[in-house]
Amino acid sequence: MTMLTEQQVRHFDTFGFLMLRNMLTADEVAIVNREFEAGLTLKDKSQRIAGVRHQLNWSNLEAHSPLIQSLLEDERFYDIVKQLIGDDAVGSESNSNLFSGDRSPWHPDTPPEYAGLKFLFYLNALDSDTGALRAIPGSHKRAFSDEIMALKIQDETAMTVDEVPCHVCDSQPGDAILFDYRVWHASWGGGADRRMVSLQYMKIPKTEEEKRGTRAEIDRILSHRNEALTLDRAYPQYWLDNKPNNPDRTRWISQLREWGLVE
Repeated sequence: MTMLTEQQVRHFDTFGFLMLRNMLTADEVAIVNREFEAGLTLKDKSQRIAGVRHQLNWSNLEAHSPLIQSLLEDERFYDIVKQLIGDDAVGSESNSNLFSGDRSPWHPDTPPEYAGLKFLFYLNALDSDTGALRAIPGSHKRAFSDEIMALKIQDETAMTVDEVPCHVCDSQPGDAILFDYRVWHASWGGGADRRMVSLQYMKIPKTEEEKRGTRAEIDRILSHRNEALTLDRAYPQYWLDNKPNNPDRTRWISQLREWGLVE
């Protein structure tokens, strides 16, 4: 499958996320696990971030993860991205994450004016008690997001993560969860070794509101370049060299450079 059905597109537009089963083969999952372990071996284990998430985070755009890196350009994923946010969408990141906390508090990844998509692949089988992604359907829409923000669920002062009405995205290794950056999401439970890989894509802004939102988000990224999240660090030279001479990556790098994310 490289394209969504009309029903899937409507589902995504309405709810802001979509479960895609068996997007990776068993052989690919085995390779992804090996590449994840290779990246983890190189990671400074003291660099835990994000509070109760107790998270380690690193880029897959390095030599240790050739398969994961290639997925950003794989038509199985990029064709869906183009279908949803345009043929000029920019592949911007691929990260690995190791979670050791018992929850991820509710949050959207970006402000309402900034549009983009993320695919998540969990390398563990997860359900509602073991750290599966939770999403609030329709929360990518500005008015609803503003109402959720007013509840202050992000800091758990009103209710715990598991008390918020939501959809739990149970998943098996090889499944992908596709969601809009702006969807409110969280997790509950999970052990000390919850593993996740992501692919991320930015929409080229068209409206004035989108342009302002994109500029504001990029300025935020640039102002935090020295912090721990991979999102806020410079792009690895290995990926920028683009040895495969992939035309999509060439265009992405050019756009990232225009935005000031690549020097």
